[in-house]
Amino acid sequence: MLSLHPCMHCSASFSRPSQLLQHQRSEHAHQQSEQISVRGNKPRHQQRGLLYACEDCGLRFKDAPSRNRHQTLMHYSSEGREEEGRG
Repeated sequence: MLSLHPCMHCSASFSRPSQLLQHQRSEHAHQQSEQISVRGNKPRHQQRGLLYACEDCGLRFKDAPSRNRHQTLMHYSSEGREEEGRG
C-alpha cells in the first residue's frame, strides 16, 4: 500500500515527504507566518497547542515526537545523513 503524506493546510496528499515539503513551501508559506500572529494574549499557535517548532522550516507541532518525525522525513533523508557522515 502506498503511504500518503497529507498536507495539514489543504486536502492534497503526496507519495513522498519531499513532495509535501515542496508543496507546503510553495502553496502555504503565508500560512506559517499566520500561525504565529497574535490573537488575544497568546499567539495562535499556542492557542492550538502547536508548541514544538521545526528548526529547519518553522512548521509547528503539538508534540515533540510529531516534530521529530517531520524533521526525519522531510529534512534528513538517508542521502543527507550519508553526506553528513563523510567528512
